[in-house]
Amino acid sequence: QWHEARNQVYAERRKLIWSIFDELGFTYDRDQVGLFVWAKAPESVSDVEGFLDEVLSGAHVFITPGFIFGSNGRRFARCSLCTQNAQLEQALERVIRWKKARR
Repeated sequence: QWHEARNQVYAERRKLIWSIFDELGFTYDRDQVGLFVWAKAPESVSDVEGFLDEVLSGAHVFITPGFIFGSNGRRFARCSLCTQNAQLEQALERVIRWKKARR
């Protein structure tokens, strides 16, 4: 039962992270496993690190740039499922507000 409950918590968090990445235009594989969601930056983002810095300064949401994990991660970002749902919900709201303000 404990494992089933944990899996449900992580499934909810995964959906919130997918929503954040959807807002940013990143793509990801919904069949990923583990405690992280990896997502690829859209082609319109030439500098992934710079874009994620803009998200951090504008939305106050830190998303880990993939380059720090090696050259294969350069076009990617990573979010952890270890963050509480409430914080992920707040991050999603901040990203949405930031996107609207950029228009």
